[in-house]
Amino acid sequence: MRFGHGMLIVAALCAVLPACGRSKARPGQWFHCTCPYLTDYDDRAKHEVEVCVPTPQEAPKSAAQCASQAQPGHFDPCDCREPKGPCDGTVTCHSLEMTR
Repeated sequence: MRFGHGMLIVAALCAVLPACGRSKARPGQWFHCTCPYLTDYDDRAKHEVEVCVPTPQEAPKSAAQCASQAQPGHFDPCDCREPKGPCDGTVTCHSLEMTR
């Protein structure tokens, strides 16, 4: 009955953790960020994204994660500008490279 015991533990943890298996919308501000990276040919490049985060401190990390979903490569820390306006948190990021 190892399987049953393990499932009990998972169910108990999900009951205790409020966001188990789903992410909750976190309203915030839209930040426009530029993320430098190395391509697979070791060329320097930049990827532009917008991220919705509650605080400016979260923008660079969130932007790097967003950019890495759209573009393979090693990302350096992203540079994010002043907030552009409010966001509801249902969409957390989008690449600006795909809209051009």
